[in-house]
Amino acid sequence: PRGVLLYGAPGVGKTVMARAIAGDDISLVELRSADCTRNDSEKYVLKAFEDARKSAPCILLIDELDKITEGNDHYYMEGNDRIMKVLLQELDGQKDNSGVMVVATCNRCDFINPALLRSGRFDRIIEIGTPSLEDRIEIIRYYLSAITLEARLDTEYFGKVTSGYSGAQLECVI
Repeated sequence: PRGVLLYGAPGVGKTVMARAIAGDDISLVELRSADCTRNDSEKYVLKAFEDARKSAPCILLIDELDKITEGNDHYYMEGNDRIMKVLLQELDGQKDNSGVMVVATCNRCDFINPALLRSGRFDRIIEIGTPSLEDRIEIIRYYLSAITLEARLDTEYFGKVTSGYSGAQLECVI
């Protein structure tokens, strides 16, 4: 696919997963919503795509896409219209052999302008949910490995009582 959209609640690991897709062998260029709060924000979008093409093979990560597109007034920022036009142009200009895959994250798909979700732009839309019991236990073990405890912690029990917690919430608790 040319574009993948990862969506889900805050803290479930969408950005971490997008970065992991790049791994060690593929370049990563990031465009964050904070980069798009200036009057000339469309320049940041153009530069991100240009940098990604120069670094191909590359993952272009657009973090918090729902905050920089105009699909809903809840997150509307001045300049969203200009950003949308540039994003649509760049996504449509992507060639199958450009070596760039766009991976975007968002909390809510319904806040994204439907024009961005058209086929050929974001071909895969994947929900990232809260971790399963097994995943929570692994996340707990991972974060516990970085600290020293005076007593042993029952990670399985801790995993059970944290049902519904995101990875970020587990990290915070630990």
